[in-house]
Amino acid sequence: DIEAISPKERKSIRQALRKCYVKRQLLSENTKALYECYITAHRKYLKADKASTYEEFDEWCQKNDKRLDCWCGYDNETNLMIGFITVERFETHADTITAKFNPEYSSRQVSDALYYHILEYYLNGLGLRYVSSGTRNIQHQTNTQEYKIRRFGYKKANTARHSTSKVRS
Repeated sequence: DIEAISPKERKSIRQALRKCYVKRQLLSENTKALYECYITAHRKYLKADKASTYEEFDEWCQKNDKRLDCWCGYDNETNLMIGFITVERFETHADTITAKFNPEYSSRQVSDALYYHILEYYLNGLGLRYVSSGTRNIQHQTNTQEYKIRRFGYKKANTARHSTSKVRS
């Protein structure tokens, strides 16, 4: 419930929703734009593994096209994809797998818009029990866990999977 979030955080989310729009689409639908967002984000990481080539990335997208939901955030002014998040859905919960944001558009707050839509869809729309933020990233430095706790009311919890039955629409 967005009303359960502090007024300051609600304001930030609403500003993001005015600056960006979000679409759920297939991974294979726009791999070039996804890759551009991925590689731009990857360049800013302080410590990271070697970036995938476009061919490797495209192969990953094709392989995971049916398994993962892909949520893409676009800048309202330029219609440029400036962030995306992939999500794997299960019977009781959803796991965020990949989140990439173009740092050149950080003022657009696309992460706020994307996470808002994801939480709204999986929790309120589908009635899942929780959306997992995943584990701490060990490939590059990130403050994503703290951001989600502060902005969206995420809680740290041990969420070992009891059911791995996948659900697709």
